[in-house]
Amino acid sequence: MKICRISIFIEIRKMKQYIINFFTSLMYVPISLLIYYFLYRSILESGVKLAADVSELMAYYTVVLFIRAAVSHAMRAVYDVFTDINDGDLDLWIVCPVSYPFVRFFRAMGSVIVTVPTGILLLVAAMCFWSQPDPVGVLLLLVSTFLGFTVLYAMMFLLGLLTFWIKTVLTIRDIFWGILSIFSGELIPLQLLPEKLRFFAWNPLASVYYMPARVLEGEWGYLWVQLAYVVLLGGAALLVWRVGLRKYESQGG
Repeated sequence: MKICRISIFIEIRKMKQYIINFFTSLMYVPISLLIYYFLYRSILESGVKLAADVSELMAYYTVVLFIRAAVSHAMRAVYDVFTDINDGDLDLWIVCPVSYPFVRFFRAMGSVIVTVPTGILLLVAAMCFWSQPDPVGVLLLLVSTFLGFTVLYAMMFLLGLLTFWIKTVLTIRDIFWGILSIFSGELIPLQLLPEKLRFFAWNPLASVYYMPARVLEGEWGYLWVQLAYVVLLGGAALLVWRVGLRKYESQGG
């Protein structure tokens, strides 16, 4: 546990870098919202019926854009694991009495421990322009965002672990980003999908953006779904780590 706290503090010391990147990414939020506004307004004015109006869609994308800016550091996990394995830095972790997956996770957590609450506070300030934020909903949004971050990190860590077997992990990561943008609800709100495709709202990628946005709207049951995915993907990451580590050691590191 001490190692985990130290790992978090190491990243918090780099917070100046993370905060600068965070606020830089926030500069794109108004531009993105304007694009979404004119896009959906033109769609609705053309006579197309959607499961949400423009104001609901703008509220949704505001949540998504703030969360994306806050948790984007989780994307580093693939590259970190990839370089640790290929450069031989993993040898240092193996001989230390620490759990590599947990230390890596808590270091990643340290990178968002300030940006996520800051992003939520800024989001609440933005929400005040169209509605009165529910304090309980905001608190649960914070919990949901951290759960979504954990799910995203677990998936990225799993992709990084594929380096034990294949060398094109970064290419797979780039493909995965495209899949993530669609099935997480980042690009299109999943409630806009046809009725027969609404089951996609329960996929693990939806934990990152779609589910937190729905939690803020009062659909708190999604928190249990996110927690289940944290346990499932976290367990899968630990299992793949142990299997891959045996292969790594058998090759002499």
